[in-house]
Amino acid sequence: MRQTVVVLLVVGVGAAGPFDGLQAQMDLAASYFNTSFSIALRWGSDEASTYSAASGVSDHIAGTKMTTTSTIPLGSATKPFTAVAALRLADAGSVSLDAAVGPLVDKFFAASSSSESVERMYGTGAMTLRELLRMRSGVADYDDEHFREKTFANGSFDYEPLDIVAEANHTLLCDPGTCGAYSSVGYVLAGLALANASGATAWRDFDQKAAALGANAADFAHTSFPTSGTCASLGAIHQYAAWADEGKRRYGVFDIADDSCLNGWTMGNVLTTPSDLAKFWFDLFRTEDHLGLSDAALANLVHFEPLTTGWSVGLQYGFGTMLSGMRDATGNYSDFATLIGHGGEDYGSLAELNGYNPKLNFSITLAMGSAVGMNCSNSAEANFGAKGTAACYLYDQVLQMIAAAEGLDIPKLACGTRDATRARRGLAAGWPWPAEWTCVPFPGSE
Repeated sequence: MRQTVVVLLVVGVGAAGPFDGLQAQMDLAASYFNTSFSIALRWGSDEASTYSAASGVSDHIAGTKMTTTSTIPLGSATKPFTAVAALRLADAGSVSLDAAVGPLVDKFFAASSSSESVERMYGTGAMTLRELLRMRSGVADYDDEHFREKTFANGSFDYEPLDIVAEANHTLLCDPGTCGAYSSVGYVLAGLALANASGATAWRDFDQKAAALGANAADFAHTSFPTSGTCASLGAIHQYAAWADEGKRRYGVFDIADDSCLNGWTMGNVLTTPSDLAKFWFDLFRTEDHLGLSDAALANLVHFEPLTTGWSVGLQYGFGTMLSGMRDATGNYSDFATLIGHGGEDYGSLAELNGYNPKLNFSITLAMGSAVGMNCSNSAEANFGAKGTAACYLYDQVLQMIAAAEGLDIPKLACGTRDATRARRGLAAGWPWPAEWTCVPFPGSE
């Protein structure tokens, strides 16, 4: 993976480089969807050039604006850090990626006076770290309705990793290693195994940041991995999750800043900025140090196989990484838009773009401060499709700015067609809201 660059991005005149017009586009998106966005890009060589911008209101009561240093809970954007921690521990000889996780995990259940064990729950403890982190273990994902109930019905309650595993569906979707099935619960199991391998005596003692970033941890000043406490108490932005009232055919958003920021621990607890995430991806794939990973570790990150059952069948998944792309106006997936990365979504904030572009040698992260668009002047379809529409539109702006600066011919992305189609499919299926449902402006509720 040390030679991924096809086109070297060398632009960079002035602080914003080629991206001087991007702030205005961010402002348009924030206004149209009545929510907040933060974006960061990193490009060049080891002495990287950077750009960041933010727009929109992050607290709709106080009127506080999103800034480039606002910290945002970003859910599954945690998974690459968990995977890199495993690779670092494996490089150090502290754990084998092919070790069965049962013996590594069970000590934490025993320490909690629980009679549970991985083998007792799943019928086998032989699934490996590699299988868990590559989504090839057969472990089922969590039940979303149950997770939301545990998270939101109990205020600041921390839904702890041992409980997440114990309360999960324990029927394997396939024998370990024989299918590709996305599972955040698998990443909780992996986190427990890594905690043991690192010498932690309790799951909360596992230093996720140090495990993933090692000597580089201090360079990521705005990144943390909370193990308790509300997001508000940790200085995070306000996040707006969606609610729906079937009987009254209405939908809206509610603020979850006063809920726990544990977010599933090693499957989803990163609290960070787009600037730190863009640096993570750039340092991982572009710099000579590669965050201290060996060549073998890097090869793991970019060995992709398709998911074969459950969520997002066909998605190419690596080792805490996804291979994602967007279609251009020709109807084909654009080589210029491919990212090696990982999306992330907490119930009220998300990063639809988050990764490294190997074609153009830059990293990009775009975060949004709500799960859906919050502009009740828009249709339900527009609000439902906000995260995809905004990501596609802003990514296209970035690519066209690079094309202009480099003299490249990069076809425009097909944002309107792609995201209108995706939104229509979701709404036509009746989830989450039919198009004719009424939008209730925040802070209105059910």
